[in-house]
Amino acid sequence: MTAQSCPVDGTKVNEPVVRIVAIFVAILAVAGILLNQPLIFALLIYDFFVRGFVDRKYSLLRYLALHTNDITHFKDKIIDAAPKKFAAKVGFIFSIIIFVALLLHLTVFAYTTTAILLVCTLLEGAFGYCVGCEFYFILQKLKLI
Repeated sequence: MTAQSCPVDGTKVNEPVVRIVAIFVAILAVAGILLNQPLIFALLIYDFFVRGFVDRKYSLLRYLALHTNDITHFKDKIIDAAPKKFAAKVGFIFSIIIFVALLLHLTVFAYTTTAILLVCTLLEGAFGYCVGCEFYFILQKLKLI
């Protein structure tokens, strides 16, 4: 069996907070599709961008997740942040695609792309399974990164 490798940068995050953020992303994505509202995806674009490329402290969803975690008192589990940062970059791309598809009235394409985003966020939120980490591993095996 081959060991999997995720990007590691030494930065740590609290897994329950990451999972709560994923649930918030799923809720917003469903709302964005049901309401046919590209502006909700603009919010997701911003949030994924700051978590993936800038500094997670500017993330509104992370802020809300931190406070939700304080209320729920989930047990802390400190994990490496790099796979989550990579996943945020992928989420950023997906959100842009959905936003543009909605603006261009490419409804089926927007729904399909949102479904993929939802599967990823719900796997993270419900089970702590990081699709971004798996995707990173595949790219590494193909020597694309």
